[in-house]
Amino acid sequence: MAEYQRIVSYLYKYNNGQKGENTGFVRVETRKDGLRLFFHVKDMRMMDERKLKAYFYFHKDGKKKGIFVDEFLCSRGNCEYKRTIPEGSIEGFRELKDMDGMVFYDSRGLVYGTCWDEREIGGEGIELPGMEKKPEVKERTEPEQIGLGGSIGRKVQESKLETW
Repeated sequence: MAEYQRIVSYLYKYNNGQKGENTGFVRVETRKDGLRLFFHVKDMRMMDERKLKAYFYFHKDGKKKGIFVDEFLCSRGNCEYKRTIPEGSIEGFRELKDMDGMVFYDSRGLVYGTCWDEREIGGEGIELPGMEKKPEVKERTEPEQIGLGGSIGRKVQESKLETW
C-alpha cells in the first residue's frame, strides 16, 4: 500500500437489486500499518443477533467480482466494525484504488452496499468467492442463497486482525 488513501461513503440497503434507504456509512483508509476499516449500519430489521459478511468488489470483464473481508456480529439494529487489517491478509485484494465498492450480506437475505464509481451495485449481482453462478432465489432460506451474489466466501484468518 504505497500511499495514503481514504474513502468515506454512504451505505444503502438493497432489495431485489434495487437501491433503498441509507442505513449507515463505510470508511476505508490505507495506511502504513495496513487497511483500516470502519462500518456503521443501523437497521431495525436486525433487532435479533445476526452476522454480516463484508466484501470488497470490483468490475472485471463486464462482471462484478467480490473479495471476502470479514464477518461481524450485529444486534439490536446496530452494527459497528473497526479494524486494521495488515497488508496481504485479504486474499485477492490488490489496492484500494482498484476496488469499486463494498457489499454486506446477512444469513437471512439482507443486503447493504456502497459504490465508489458511477456504476450501480444492482443488476446481475456480484460473483463471490467459491461461487460458479448465481442461484435462483425463491425465498430466503440458507446463507448460500441470498442477496445479489449467492454463496458466501472464506473467512480471513482472525489471528491476523487487530482492533484499533
